[in-house]
Amino acid sequence: VMGIDEAIIRSISSSVRIDQRPRMYGNILLAGSGSHVPGLAARLRLQLLARLQGDGGPGDKAQGPTVPAVEVVQSAKAEPHALGWRGATLVASSEPMHEIWIQRSEWLTGGARILRERLPFFW
Repeated sequence: VMGIDEAIIRSISSSVRIDQRPRMYGNILLAGSGSHVPGLAARLRLQLLARLQGDGGPGDKAQGPTVPAVEVVQSAKAEPHALGWRGATLVASSEPMHEIWIQRSEWLTGGARILRERLPFFW
């Protein structure tokens, strides 16, 4: 099982140019109901700094001699447990989503084939 600190480092290291990494480490946002566990942001920040400095324990991968400033903040939203639902509502109500909606009659006649034809991603 991969820890969240390792997942963040892997994600940033594999998807961001080297010159953009310090900015990414300085803008880590914890969102959702689990993000409000007391002390989570501070502990995650310390774990990231330890790994980036090269003393994060077995298997850590130091990022080099310059350790970026790490800033972890928690979402200030009043209802963090509802953020996913709100985002899904916005996506579902957007015009591009209306184009890929599948009606019951379409599903009954086309089945899973309609998914392959309509969806914008390969599955």
